[in-house]
Amino acid sequence: SNYHPDKQQSTPSHGSITQAEATVAEKPPRESRHRCPYCSYETPTHMERHIRVHTGERPFKCHLCERSFALQTTLNDHVRTHTGERPYACHLCPFRSAHRYTLKNHVRTHTGERPYQCSICLQTFTRGDSLRIHMYQH
Repeated sequence: SNYHPDKQQSTPSHGSITQAEATVAEKPPRESRHRCPYCSYETPTHMERHIRVHTGERPFKCHLCERSFALQTTLNDHVRTHTGERPYACHLCPFRSAHRYTLKNHVRTHTGERPYQCSICLQTFTRGDSLRIHMYQH
């Protein structure tokens, strides 16, 4: 969801409340939600995968080398390093990628989209990692 905790919204019965307050009111009681025993991470559908962050479990093994991964999708991406498969194609040029995120970043070279902005100097970037590197300059 695209909400900002400080964004005001009006409701007929409650007057002006923040969207975060409205969202909290809509959530089921805490005891019925899934909670990670290691940190405050909560999610109903991804708990088993998230726990692997803490346990280090890597059940998905590459059959072409010795590497293993916590997520099936990460293994699938890795296998492409062996096969050379590039299933993600740019619709604006001949560029192809083995990874969806690489294609998404590439398309920004055509669109000019720069969705990551420095909160200090307002410089914009096409990639989140470029912004993180930039932030060390401040």
